[in-house]
Amino acid sequence: MEKTISEQIKDYAKANPLATESEVRDHFKVSRQLVSQMFHLIFTDEELESRRYNRLNEHSEKIKDLLTNKTSYVEICKILGISKSRLRRAIDANPELSDIAKKNEEDEADRIKNISIDWVNKMSLSEIGKKYELGDTLKSASSYISKLRARHGEEMFPLRLDNQISLEEKYEKYNVLKAEGKSATEIASELGYKTVLSMKASLASFNRKAKAE
Repeated sequence: MEKTISEQIKDYAKANPLATESEVRDHFKVSRQLVSQMFHLIFTDEELESRRYNRLNEHSEKIKDLLTNKTSYVEICKILGISKSRLRRAIDANPELSDIAKKNEEDEADRIKNISIDWVNKMSLSEIGKKYELGDTLKSASSYISKLRARHGEEMFPLRLDNQISLEEKYEKYNVLKAEGKSATEIASELGYKTVLSMKASLASFNRKAKAE
């Protein structure tokens, strides 16, 4: 005799202790109300709480390793295939993970503060990019600074006239990249120009000014 849908749900829930009500609902294509009703018939309140806790700690060791390596929440979610809200619940429910996450947040706050100090003190974008590993190009470093400015305000990351690096540094960098065999398009991108034409116009202007001096 074929089992009823309620019996099938009961068997499935017991055989899959980490399955959520939502996952059971999707598996059987039934209503939320039916699954919720079955869960409360099958399990005690303590057992339901235990299932919830076990689900949250399903990836705890992997999350611990990733947090220790300072992997971003976005990357962790992508690696584990879970939502950001579930990751946050898992961290909040586990004291060890919470401590690591809190330490990471403090370290990142210090890092941003140090980037701000160097930026305000006029350290060139190329130096800041290398020091704090803000990407492989000046464009990526500039984009990162812009995001920090939007998040933390112009007091910490004021707009600078040099914006990226001085024309002299760009000219020197251009010659180095050209000697390495990179194309004009590649060089323009690395120097933060939108087009090859704008790069050539800018460097030509600098070259004329340097010769005049």
